[in-house]
This record gives sequence, C-alpha cells and structure tokens, in this order.
Amino acid sequence: MNTKFTSTQYYNFDSWQGYQKERVEVVKYIRDNAIKNVVFCTGDIHLFAAGDVVVDPKQVKSKALTGGATTYKTSDGKPVATEFVAGSITSQGLGDGGLTGSVAESTALYPKTSTGTYGILFSANPWLANGDTDRHGYARATASSTGFTCDLRRIKTIKADGGTNSSFLSQNDATKKTNGFRPKFSWTVAPGKPGLT
Repeated sequence: MNTKFTSTQYYNFDSWQGYQKERVEVVKYIRDNAIKNVVFCTGDIHLFAAGDVVVDPKQVKSKALTGGATTYKTSDGKPVATEFVAGSITSQGLGDGGLTGSVAESTALYPKTSTGTYGILFSANPWLANGDTDRHGYARATASSTGFTCDLRRIKTIKADGGTNSSFLSQNDATKKTNGFRPKFSWTVAPGKPGLT
C-alpha cells in the first residue's frame, strides 16, 4: 500500500512511494494475469496497518471514517491483493514521538495519537482497513486452504516491566478503539477475494 500523511504528502520514499512505476507494473501484472490469493506481509515503518493493494490509489473513493463501504472510481481502484504491516517491537513509532518529535509523546507510558490525526491519515489513505501508530508488537499469520488470517498483536506498552498475555490488546473488541482508529485488528482473507475494505 502507499502511505500518505495528507492527500499530497507521502510518508517516505524507501517503500512503494519511491517506486510508483514499478509498483503499478507489479500490481497490474497480478491483476491482468488473474493471480489469486496474493497477500503482502511487510513492516519497517513502525506502525500497524492493514488494507487493500490497488493499481491506482487515486481511483479509490474515500469512505466514511466510521468504516463505511469503500467505492471505486474505476477498476484500477479495486483490490488486487491484501497487505498487512506489522508494527515495531521496540523502535520508536509515530505515536511515541515519531510523528511530531514531542518529548512528552516519546516518554508517555500509553501514547495516544489524536482522533483528528487519524482522521487525516484515513482520509488520505481510504484503502486502509485499520492502523495503529501508537503501539508496538508483531503480526501473527496463518495460511490454509480456507484463507489467510492475520492478527496484528499489539502490546499495551513497552515502557513498563512485566509482559504477560494480558499485556496484549484485544483484537476485535467493538466497544474499544484502544488506539488505532477502528476496533478491528484481526482479519481472514477468503480465497479468491482480495482486500479488506
């Protein structure tokens, strides 16, 4: 997936953003050759994200920030594959000072990116199903004939001693948005049905 801070500003150019022509070529090849069940598992941007891989992100219409249905301007905006991005285990994330450089954010036991900031990020990236810029952790994936399941395993905090299973945040608690913009952090991609939005 491309990642933008705003509708015109990309996050960095080390990933797909710096290789737009090549990215389009790869994704079109997957679509035009009807290659099914493609899932990208990535990381190294110090945040969690999950969403659709499309040929042309400009062809995805913004959906309601509450998670409404995504619509597409053309077929180039429809999902071709799915991508899961695992957060960092210990490296500074966007929410703990990486986004603003704030010392207060970098030392906070439980960082909290504002709803307004998430609103900007999701408006600029409508192909995202969810993201969390504040937490640390890893992704756990299982592939089988019935689908590809990915759990984004987020730890409450790395700034205190004593990790146990209770240190992990709920994967799909509709009553809590425990950081991230939406409550869901576990998905199963069905065979032959790319995308999460």
